Amino acid sequence: MNIAIIGCGIAGPAAALFLKQPGVDVTVFDKVADLKPVGAGFLLQPAGLDVLNTLGLAQSLIKKGAPVSGLQGHNHKGKMVLDLRYADLVSWHTGLGMSRAVLYDELYQAMIARSIQVIHPCEIHEIDNNQDRVFLTNTEGTVFGPYDCVVIADGSRSRLRHTLPGKIRVKPYEWGALWAIGKDDDRQFDHVLEQIYKHTEIMAGVLPMAHQDNKLLVSFFWSLHQARYQEWLDTPFSQWQEEVVKLWPKLDSLLQQFHSHADFAFARYADIKMYPWHHQRVVVIGDAAHGMSPQLGQGANLALIDAQILSQCLQQSPIPKALASYSQARKSQLDFYQNASRFVTPWFQSSNHVMGFLRDQLHGIFCRTPLIRKQMLLTLACMKNGYFKATNLDKFSMLF
Repeated sequence: MNIAIIGCGIAGPAAALFLKQPGVDVTVFDKVADLKPVGAGFLLQPAGLDVLNTLGLAQSLIKKGAPVSGLQGHNHKGKMVLDLRYADLVSWHTGLGMSRAVLYDELYQAMIARSIQVIHPCEIHEIDNNQDRVFLTNTEGTVFGPYDCVVIADGSRSRLRHTLPGKIRVKPYEWGALWAIGKDDDRQFDHVLEQIYKHTEIMAGVLPMAHQDNKLLVSFFWSLHQARYQEWLDTPFSQWQEEVVKLWPKLDSLLQQFHSHADFAFARYADIKMYPWHHQRVVVIGDAAHGMSPQLGQGANLALIDAQILSQCLQQSPIPKALASYSQARKSQLDFYQNASRFVTPWFQSSNHVMGFLRDQLHGIFCRTPLIRKQMLLTLACMKNGYFKATNLDKFSMLF
């Protein structure tokens, strides 16, 4: 079997590692010359860690990340809005704060060790998808193939997903996020992803993501409407710093490490809806297939699960049938998380103050109500497989 994967982010390398078997040739294409990933820190959930453990990478990554015991969020008046602890679900569960660069490097080095070829820079422009083989053509007119199967994993801004028939909807979110990585010398944010909210228009958070030279590295993010990004750039940086620290005094020492707007990147997001995720011998996985708001923080975890299930389907059936089985197998979980993301986002990022008021009044109660708390924790841990289905609580190994 000869398989091509387009995209070398998280989903692409994970799929390559799962698909690389005796008798299977895997080639990964990416359009950029420098394969260094761009993005803030993110939270690996128990479900994502379980996938990485299957690949033999979890223990190495645990040493390079920061254990996260749960999520805490309070409003600008100090009222607790969210308080979720993994141990309330399963005593040995925890999340892992992680830099995208660290996860990517781990996946990339594993690909090199398994002799998986990575061709870059090479931007695939056209896919000739037939019933019995697939050819790829790059922007310079070079043709690659034939391939038995092609996996599109080139991220939320994918243009290649539109080569598949069927309706595809890409709706940009109005809100994005400023982010930067700094050092938490006092370890104020150790072991917890902490957030603060003011109505629905201000949301900030700090995620512990690594320990370096006895220092805790953290990822800081600040919610911002896309239409106000230029206004933020035009605002004196020190003035914005004062605004942030006034809202959240605990950030003072962290914010002092940044000196200009250039120290921050601005992340934009889109809601991507498509189904099925395959056609003939081509399949779309990861953010290219189901990009969503970061409110649930599940992009990387779902991409890892995509890769694992795709591999399982290809081992069980001939390719066209396997890809159809993949779309069917992923529908329930991905429908749940995409719809949950669409529902949750306006409660934290919108201009609707009524939603902010109701969130502040109700979410704390939800977190203290056992049945609702369990469902919230299952959602956080990326263990929901549908509205009424979840992964067996005892499935995952005691990794920490």
